[in-house]
Amino acid sequence: MSALRDIHALDPAPFWPPAPGWWLALAGTLVILALAAVVLRWINRYPIGSWQREARNALRQLKRRQHLQTPKLTISQLSELLRRITMARFGRHGAASLAGEAWLERLAETDPSGFDWPSHGRLLLSGPYTPETDDTHRADIAALIDAAIQMVALSREDAARKSWQRWRRNWGWRRV
Repeated sequence: MSALRDIHALDPAPFWPPAPGWWLALAGTLVILALAAVVLRWINRYPIGSWQREARNALRQLKRRQHLQTPKLTISQLSELLRRITMARFGRHGAASLAGEAWLERLAETDPSGFDWPSHGRLLLSGPYTPETDDTHRADIAALIDAAIQMVALSREDAARKSWQRWRRNWGWRRV
């Protein structure tokens, strides 16, 4: 019996480094958190049911369809969308009664991106009256659609900034 050794227990499993399954679980959790942050930021920027989301989607669809339809139809649809966007932002009195140069000036005044609507937007005034076969303005129409998409994106940021400023003015820290 003296030649026998005492029973030894196994060494405890080390805490570090973790097993490969824990590394996979950590990586999966980080990916899910990153995706959730992206989705929440997108939803916050374009809330469900907001005019910004609908306008952005309509403008993007118009941009995709512009090569499949006539420039006359595209510019007419863009003009209608810009009217709807302006009415959503400022009410019916802000866009419904304006026409011609006054309409382009209103777009320039309300566009947070600073796009020069009076000089580049003349196509909005003459485009619906061009012949169906006129294909010369496709690049100009694409630039107008891009400017409208930028206007919608910046108007959302501008509205968020104004609401934050309003909150700070009413409820935030005040200088005494």
